[in-house]
Amino acid sequence: MSQAERAIVGHLLVDPSRIPEVARALQPEHFAVTRHRKTFSGMLELLREGRKVDAINLASIGIDAGDLALTDGTAIEDYINIVRDDYFRDLVHRGLENVLTLVEDGDSRPDIMAELSRVMHSITTEARDDRTYDAPAAVNRYQEIRATRKTQGVGLSYGIPQLDKFLQPAHGSDLVVVAARPSMGKTIVAEHIADHWAFGAENPVLFISIEMSIAQLMDRAVSRWSGVPSSDIVRGTLDEDQERLIELALEARKEVNIRYHDNAYATTDTVRAAAAEAVMSTGGLSGIVVDYLQLLANKGDNDNQRVSKISRDLKALAREHDCPVLVLSQLSRKSEYRSDQHPILSDLRDSGAIEQDADVVIGLFRDRDHEADDPFMDIDVIKNRQGPLSRVEVGFDGDHVRLVTDEATS
Repeated sequence: MSQAERAIVGHLLVDPSRIPEVARALQPEHFAVTRHRKTFSGMLELLREGRKVDAINLASIGIDAGDLALTDGTAIEDYINIVRDDYFRDLVHRGLENVLTLVEDGDSRPDIMAELSRVMHSITTEARDDRTYDAPAAVNRYQEIRATRKTQGVGLSYGIPQLDKFLQPAHGSDLVVVAARPSMGKTIVAEHIADHWAFGAENPVLFISIEMSIAQLMDRAVSRWSGVPSSDIVRGTLDEDQERLIELALEARKEVNIRYHDNAYATTDTVRAAAAEAVMSTGGLSGIVVDYLQLLANKGDNDNQRVSKISRDLKALAREHDCPVLVLSQLSRKSEYRSDQHPILSDLRDSGAIEQDADVVIGLFRDRDHEADDPFMDIDVIKNRQGPLSRVEVGFDGDHVRLVTDEATS
């Protein structure tokens, strides 16, 4: 390992013009030997400052590289591969040691799974090809992406035809926020989208439920799939026809590839652990739904800091698993004091990070002042990285906790 590292920094002292090429493949942390790591880091520093990279200028910033220069006939690419391979093996070894330490210390299964997920992400990230592309490499990568789109589709629609006219399908790495004041129907929208993503899907949708138990979630699912009012299901006041409809609905639900995680004390580490567990058992995820953001029990000095970290963690999770993450969020009370109470971005509670991290923000509004159970819901696209802002109207069926998305309602 040290010989390959020494050969690389020695080559670069002789031919500094190759530093950018090496920097596309290696970072200082790839060098295991402290002296080599500091020398390469110093070279990058001099390059950024526009100074000549040589032993004299390195010495001026406290790095002694006088005896490292060499001219060897071996191609520098071979040495780069050796250093990358050695770093990768060490990364795997250290990561698994961390996991084994948690196992031996008797840590909980979610903590172990979360650490294992972090280790797997760092390993797979290192194993992937470099993410810096020159123009030809960028074109080649884009052509690969286009080919994948043709064979696997362009993403997941939301299952709301009125909305799908305006929103691009949800892709891997997308963070989608559905925001509203309490009792507007956030969970109903999340359940509708999750069902649509998961019906017949090869990989599951992971549904993280913090507010509702699995029994409550299944009551709601059975109601919207059977047409039996949810209140009747909860009370158990069912006739034979309703019982038959529920049995049919339960049979149909078996085709909906959803994994529910019912945890009133979930954190983003809990979500990461549940996602890792799903990937290990099924091979991948179609999407992740979190109900809802402010209930995640992450710690922080204040709500702003706490929610900012949650938002960034969820965005990172979307990238790690290459699937969309849909998260519900509460809005502040500010909208209730406006004449137009439809949500706007500044209504997002506790942190501007949600607005920054999200690719799509959807706001929900129902005018409950005019009817006890408003039969319509306004869905406002108030942030859309890849398309226009819009407002659509869908039917809202509170008795059966479902949306009515017939085009006629738009």
